Amino acid sequence: MGTSQHELIKIRTANLTDINDIVKLHNAWSIQNLSGNLSSGFLLLETSADKIQSLCVQENILLVAFLETRFAGYLLAVQKPELLDQLSWSEPLETRIALESHYHITEMAVQRDLIGNRIGKSLYMDLFNRSVGAHLSAYVASGPYPNRSSIAFHEKMGFKSVASFHAQAFCGLKDYSSILFFREATKQL
Repeated sequence: MGTSQHELIKIRTANLTDINDIVKLHNAWSIQNLSGNLSSGFLLLETSADKIQSLCVQENILLVAFLETRFAGYLLAVQKPELLDQLSWSEPLETRIALESHYHITEMAVQRDLIGNRIGKSLYMDLFNRSVGAHLSAYVASGPYPNRSSIAFHEKMGFKSVASFHAQAFCGLKDYSSILFFREATKQL
């Protein structure tokens, strides 16, 4: 019996040796570097090694994925979501999202040529296992460039739209909007 692609994906907590790979991948997905090809998703701003290193603290979750031995992607979840006071809520979840038992997914990226190999799903499943008992949320751009692949992905992973954000100017984009997706805390099995 052969080894499945899923069995070749390994997820672990990031360490300092991963920072350059994370920065390179993140910046490859930044909207500034995509030359208008936003159909597979994007990240809003470039990052730096200093910024990623500053996020490697105990209260955050920074995961890296490898397909066999190749760096395949990463996910960053922090405990302090931003912009909560600037949201239009469709469901009354402000209090639960502000709790300490909450992780806000700020970034996730997968090597472009590895999309469709379950890397993103594996990163999220690992996060779900590490954050049992905590609520999860993530912002996904809905305008001026809708991140349709990320919207579909979050819905497939059990998130639901609970709020929206709008700004005339945000991260260099005019008339920016995003959706806040939320996933209820999972219970220990």
